[in-house]
Amino acid sequence: MVTTQLQWLPHLRETRGIGIKSPVGGDICSLTEHPDPLYSAMYLEQALCIKLQQTSIKAPFKGNLSFSLQGNRRLCFKHKSGISVQLDLPLALFEQHANALRRLSISPLEVTAGQEVIYIEPHWLNSQQPLYCTLALLPHPMIKALFCSERRVIAAQNAVMIIQTH
Repeated sequence: MVTTQLQWLPHLRETRGIGIKSPVGGDICSLTEHPDPLYSAMYLEQALCIKLQQTSIKAPFKGNLSFSLQGNRRLCFKHKSGISVQLDLPLALFEQHANALRRLSISPLEVTAGQEVIYIEPHWLNSQQPLYCTLALLPHPMIKALFCSERRVIAAQNAVMIIQTH
């Protein structure tokens, strides 16, 4: 399957397409900003980094949610169209802060757009060390173009990416 590379724009105001809402609130940046070399090496073409600023993790659209990877720190939201958004939470939340997260759902399950699925205790966001997560759109044949811009987003309110299907 051919992967569509993420294209960075100064803003998304006039970009036509389907907006994918952000599941987290924070500052969008390139993967090169991520402190983990696995992510910052840019192996993922359809991914970006978000510096967490908000306590709620919410479903970006109606669909299914599943958890995987080391302590269930990877969330995968799958839309009925087959498009999947994968969110990798920082390993630090699981290694150092066992009580930092409160899962509000059990995997796998159906979620509605904007439904809160995880709550992060606020004091972990205010620590000295910023927390970065990785958001990736998994390859799908209907995606022809993919756009993003550096800015602050609010979970389940602002588009993190815009996809074009034709």
